[in-house]
Amino acid sequence: MSARRKRPGPSPKPGRPTPALLGWALITASATIMALTVALTAQGREIASAVQAFLLYYAGVFALLALTAAVVMGLAVTERMVMTPTSRVVGQAAHRILSLAALAALITHIALETIARRTAVTDAVVPFLAHDRTFFIGLGTLASDLMLLIVVTSIWRGRFTGRPQTWRAIHLTAYLAWLLSILHGLLGGRTAKPYVDWSYGACFAAVVIALAVRAMAGHRGRGHYQPMPVPDRLAASTAHLQAGIVLDAQRSAGGALPPYRRTAARPLPTAPDDEYPPWR
Repeated sequence: MSARRKRPGPSPKPGRPTPALLGWALITASATIMALTVALTAQGREIASAVQAFLLYYAGVFALLALTAAVVMGLAVTERMVMTPTSRVVGQAAHRILSLAALAALITHIALETIARRTAVTDAVVPFLAHDRTFFIGLGTLASDLMLLIVVTSIWRGRFTGRPQTWRAIHLTAYLAWLLSILHGLLGGRTAKPYVDWSYGACFAAVVIALAVRAMAGHRGRGHYQPMPVPDRLAASTAHLQAGIVLDAQRSAGGALPPYRRTAARPLPTAPDDEYPPWR
C-alpha cells in the first residue's frame, strides 16, 4: 500500500452551482417546457390524451411484469452457488431498480384508474370496497399495500439493524404480494389471452419449485453448518494472529518450524446483516 496521500480536489467556489444542482435545474426546466407545450397547444393535448389512454390500458400490465421480474431477480441473487459475488451485486442493483419500476407503474395505474372514475380513492388503500369485482379488486389493493410496506421498510432498513429477522420476514411477503397481483391482474381486469395465463402460471410454478428446493437443501445442510459465534470468531482470529507472530519469530531466529498439517477448510460464517441471505 502506498504511503502517499491523495491531494484533495479543488473545493467548489462559494456561489458556484454544483453539477447536481445544474442537473436538477435542467430537469425542472424540461418538465416545465413540456407541461406548457401540452397545456397550450392542440397537438400537445392530443399527445397527452394518447399517452394517458395508453398508460390507462397498460400501466397495470407494466406493474405486474416489473414485479414478476423483481421477484425472480431477488430469488436468483440469494443463490450463492450459482451467482458469483460480482454478479450478485449487479443482480441486487437490478432487483432494486425493478422494484422501484414496479412501484412507479403501480402508482401510475392507481392514479389513472382514479382519474378515469373506474375506482374510488378509498379502493386504493382499503380492500374489498369496490362495487364491481369486489374480491379481485380487493386482492389488488392488498398487494399494493404490501408492496408499499416492503418498499418503505427497505428504505428504512437501517432501523432494523438489531432485528434483521423482522426485516426479512416483512420482505418475504413480496411473494404473497406477487401472487395477489397475479390474481388481480388476470381475474380483476379485462380477460387475458391464454398464453398470458400460462406464462404467469409457469413463472409461479418455477418460483414455488425453487423455494421448495432451497428449503430442502437448507434443511439438510442445517445440521452440518453452524455459524461460529462472534466471541469465538474473535478468539480464533486472535489465536491465528499470535501463531503467525510466533512462526515469524522462529523463522527470523533460524529455528525449526513445526510440521505443516493440512486441515479441512471451514466455510465462512454468514454475516447476520447480509441483505440477501440464503432463504431457509
